[in-house]
Amino acid sequence: MIPSTADGFTQLTDQMSGFLNKLNALEIEKTLASIDDTLASFSSLAGSTEKIVSSANIESVPKEITESLEELQTTLQSYQKGSPLYNDIQNAIQSMEVLMKQIQPLAEELSEHPNILIFDKPDEDDVQPKARGNE
Repeated sequence: MIPSTADGFTQLTDQMSGFLNKLNALEIEKTLASIDDTLASFSSLAGSTEKIVSSANIESVPKEITESLEELQTTLQSYQKGSPLYNDIQNAIQSMEVLMKQIQPLAEELSEHPNILIFDKPDEDDVQPKARGNE
């Protein structure tokens, strides 16, 4: 008698055969070559990073940053309220405000009569008093 259904061993061999077919279809050599290229690039990058980190210049960076921050702090303190520079700026602003108030009438006159700097102010008609009628 020949069995008509697949037994466990046949199913196992079929599954193994399918797995091996899928494994053969994979491009393992291509993937391994890509991994090798990636590892070579990483090795080069690691070497470059090691050179940068071990250089003498990188050791001075924190000191330079600290010095720059100290200079910035000093500069900012010179602009704080009550400092001489702050007072000078405030005085300059107040002087500009006074000057603007003094110039404003001239600006208004120039707006009304643009040629006033070249010609005299236009004469306004003298108002003639009207005679009173005899009552």
